[in-house]
Amino acid sequence: MVRLQEATRGSRGQRVGEPGDGAPARVPADGRGDGGALVDVDSFWAPGPQAQPDHYHPFQEERFEVVSGRLFVRLGGHGRILRAGDVLIIPPGVPHEISNGGGEVAHVIWQTRPALETEAFFETVWCLGRQGKTNGQGMPGLLQSAVLMREFADEIRFARPPWTAQRAIFGVLAPVGRLLGHRARLRYPYPYTRRPAPPAALAAYGRK
Repeated sequence: MVRLQEATRGSRGQRVGEPGDGAPARVPADGRGDGGALVDVDSFWAPGPQAQPDHYHPFQEERFEVVSGRLFVRLGGHGRILRAGDVLIIPPGVPHEISNGGGEVAHVIWQTRPALETEAFFETVWCLGRQGKTNGQGMPGLLQSAVLMREFADEIRFARPPWTAQRAIFGVLAPVGRLLGHRARLRYPYPYTRRPAPPAALAAYGRK
């Protein structure tokens, strides 16, 4: 189990839910114990129009449980609002985009199974965000994105264009990005608090 605590950026890039001055936009707090079967993220989504790019996870299932606030989810072109107590499971391969669905911070338990290299992807994106190299959606520039999407193709893919086209494009751009110093993996170097994952996180997937 990997336990993370996240605070997403607001619509104008402001940081929400940070523990102190100079803290990153997303703060991990991890605990391990089930062989990497699950990544569990205690996430806070800021109000505003920002949304994750439409994407999918080819080999992973995601589970979202809203603790407070509202979350907007678009699946297959159809949008819906999740409210406190609602749970949504997104199977592997289903394109989706997610954003805050109301006027207050949404607290969401966000789980990904199996873990694969999701933690490494998060750490890399968090480092880039700390360095000011991501936009309001948490996305880096074109060449850095190409390096990342090629490295973590088993964990995340854009919904468009088709994967065959993405693979060809990233195959050309990623080597250029690496040549210019963009790295596929960055180790999150900033201090954070460790805490065990709650039993409920495993119980949600039938694990004890």
